[in-house]
Amino acid sequence: MVENVKKGNSSAKSKTDNNNKASPKSPLGDKIIIDTLGARSGSCVFQNFVYLVLAVFGAIYCGYLYDKDTFHLYAVKYPYLEHLEKAFIVIEDFSPFHQFLQTDEEFLESLKRNSPPEDASEAEQKIFTKAELSKYDGSPGSPGLYLGFLGKVYDVSKGKEYYGPGGGYDFFSGKDGSR
Repeated sequence: MVENVKKGNSSAKSKTDNNNKASPKSPLGDKIIIDTLGARSGSCVFQNFVYLVLAVFGAIYCGYLYDKDTFHLYAVKYPYLEHLEKAFIVIEDFSPFHQFLQTDEEFLESLKRNSPPEDASEAEQKIFTKAELSKYDGSPGSPGLYLGFLGKVYDVSKGKEYYGPGGGYDFFSGKDGSR
């Protein structure tokens, strides 16, 4: 009886040996490896092309920042640079980051260009006391509908349904809303 058990085990063992010979064993055993990183950088031709275009654009922009007058001369000579010059001007007008590259004199000059003339702003300004501003609450018989915020007074009569009496923001009208 003992012999039968041993023979059964040996026959089972020989079957598994035959299965192992048919398929080679992996060095990792029965483990499955899953690549979770995806495609590596630089594997896509389009991605590399975009990086190249951005690098060339950045290099040309640095040249523009270094000497704008010379760049303008080249832009007149080569029409495709004229389009880039227009793009760079738009970037400078609307980007706050170029201010870090300006000298103090250039920055002050740009502030003077963008600010309104002093004579016009002084004529339009009026200083309100709390009592004067409280008259402009939009109620019947009031001279207007004004709202004060951070020391500036705004005419909000176009939004009477919001800032006028009974509106959702009427508690701001006729006073400095920031206090």
